[in-house]
Amino acid sequence: KMEQEEKELNLSLTNDALFKDYYSNPDNLSVLLSLILGIKILPDEIIYENNEIISLAKGKKTRFDLRISLVNNYDIDLEMQNKNEIAFKDRAIYYMSSLIMSNLKSGGDYRTNKYYIGIWLLNTPSQVYKDLKYMKVYTISDENNEELIENKYRIIFIDLKKLEYCDNIEIKEYLSMIKSNDNIKRNLYSNNIFIKEAAVNMNNYTELSKTIDLALEELRQRLDYNTSRNEAKEEGIEEGKKKKQK
Repeated sequence: KMEQEEKELNLSLTNDALFKDYYSNPDNLSVLLSLILGIKILPDEIIYENNEIISLAKGKKTRFDLRISLVNNYDIDLEMQNKNEIAFKDRAIYYMSSLIMSNLKSGGDYRTNKYYIGIWLLNTPSQVYKDLKYMKVYTISDENNEELIENKYRIIFIDLKKLEYCDNIEIKEYLSMIKSNDNIKRNLYSNNIFIKEAAVNMNNYTELSKTIDLALEELRQRLDYNTSRNEAKEEGIEEGKKKKQK
């Protein structure tokens, strides 16, 4: 049962290494951010920042998956979360706080023109709230639920397992490809040019990854074979020396 649960939690394109590698390409990342934020983001507007900072709370490290700045004063933390964790909401708030604190300088002003956004792609059921449908956006608000600070601080949770609730066809199809290689293959023939191009990019990337994996496996086997052969050769030489001595 645990193996089955672990299998269900895996995202085809978004284990830590592949996720960071794929979205370290501005062309790929601009598509994802444009869809989620609902604003047009061009690749040349994206600036990749240092992905790790040290926060003040007992020296605990905050390691961002991808930290991005946009030229129009957006500071974004993009996270892939494929495992259920205790106190997950608190973790998301902590990451957002770390994002903000990293921009504060001693003696500086708290006021800022920046927009801080934390985006979490989830693949576990009921990770935030049981009533989470597909996407939920949290903002700082007062007791009357009026947004404060001009909506400058937002945490966006997206549950990839609940995409059936999404009524935006483009973002639904795109995010489904992050979740499943089968959906990538299906969308290679999409009538939507935008989705088709994204599918081609993802497919090329996954095929390249497979090629690299096969090459590495072949290299490993060759090294293992050569090592075994050399060890056998050395053992034969050593055995010959012993026979000669006798």
